[in-house]
Amino acid sequence: AELQKVLDRVIADIAQRKAESARRGIVLRLDELARLFQLTAFDIDTLIVCLASEIDLRYERLYAYLQDDVTRKRPSVDLALNLLSPSFEAKLAARQRFTSNAPLLKHHLLYLFDDPAQPQPSLLSKYLKLDERVVSYLFGSDECDARLLPYVERVEPGPPLAHVLLPADVKDRLARMVRRYFTGKGLIFYFDGPYGVGKQTTAEGLCREMNIGLLVMNGEHLLNADDSAFQTVVKLVGREAALQQSAVYWEGF
Repeated sequence: AELQKVLDRVIADIAQRKAESARRGIVLRLDELARLFQLTAFDIDTLIVCLASEIDLRYERLYAYLQDDVTRKRPSVDLALNLLSPSFEAKLAARQRFTSNAPLLKHHLLYLFDDPAQPQPSLLSKYLKLDERVVSYLFGSDECDARLLPYVERVEPGPPLAHVLLPADVKDRLARMVRRYFTGKGLIFYFDGPYGVGKQTTAEGLCREMNIGLLVMNGEHLLNADDSAFQTVVKLVGREAALQQSAVYWEGF
């Protein structure tokens, strides 16, 4: 009971600090990550458990101690559940947060990996590792994921849509569609025409209209990559667009 009182005071203090940060216009990246990928409080706490050893290696010794094995320096699913679940029922419910369709794994925020000495382990025995791009994002970096660099270029949108060389009625329809239907969850345009007619320029103009960036994906280059690279890039580019607050322009898709 005494411990819970202390925790409640800490939680209230954190909430007050977060509210003050929001009032000052300070973006808290952990909160932003939660907003972008619909993370629960349990998800966030799991990320913090994994992030701890990225800040201080002494946490590796602590996790080994808690798991009664000097070789187990990374938190396991079981350790995270035991640390963060106040009851057995809560532990069973939280277990679902480590399925492939749950946000942590679906958006590749963290990975599960096996102990080489334990073939075909249960879910509880698997270890947790934060994705390196998520770590760098939480530490304040806006550098694009290194795995995307051969295929993706971040572009600052050029002139506003009003200055793009298109018929006025086309520009007006595009602008109205963006204002009416853009919700942050996805709006898809298909631009067709020969080289030089302004497809990417139009995309940049729309991004300027929405006040977001643009990631240009070289689809033809990507087709020359091996299958594993292709699948990895396709999976990660959507997450990168969310982190960068950008749209994706697939060139030669």
